[in-house]
Amino acid sequence: MGDFRRTWPQLVITDLLVRTLAVVVLAPLLGLLLRVFLATTATGVVSDAAIVGFLLHPIGWVALVVVASVSLALLFLELGQLLVIGFGAGEKRRVTWLEAFRYAVARLSRFVQIAAHMVPRLLLIALPFLAFGGGLYLLLARQHDINYFLAQKPPEFLAFVAVVGLLLVAMSALLMIRFAGWLLALPMV
Repeated sequence: MGDFRRTWPQLVITDLLVRTLAVVVLAPLLGLLLRVFLATTATGVVSDAAIVGFLLHPIGWVALVVVASVSLALLFLELGQLLVIGFGAGEKRRVTWLEAFRYAVARLSRFVQIAAHMVPRLLLIALPFLAFGGGLYLLLARQHDINYFLAQKPPEFLAFVAVVGLLLVAMSALLMIRFAGWLLALPMV
């Protein structure tokens, strides 16, 4: 608790700094990717099917990997700063948010490398689950609009929801285990 009392202002400033960076870096990147996405459509109108089609296209796959990697790298940047502040407190040294920021920014390329390594692998883990869920959709739920299913709640829709729910739980467990393993590599950076 003593370490926390000494470092909490630095921890808060670090968190606010990274949130600001996320808005300044991620928002324009997402806007650019949205423009690329809309340029691939004939009408400029986006439907759910168009979003899925875009994500299955190589440009969409690259866009997803880039955005997810930059997002994770920013998270790793924040965690790196928090670790530096925490390790300093454990050694009874005062590490300012600026010192931690400089230290973490010097290792930003490694954070991006880890994130760029992680994202495609996490997507490949998720892919069979998503493909099976998509197949179930085509088999059980494609006949009607979602509003029909929500209003009528036919048995095939309830079965679809139950199976997809179990798939999502299993997929999430596998992804969390894999993500936790990579997260443990962060203190080494």
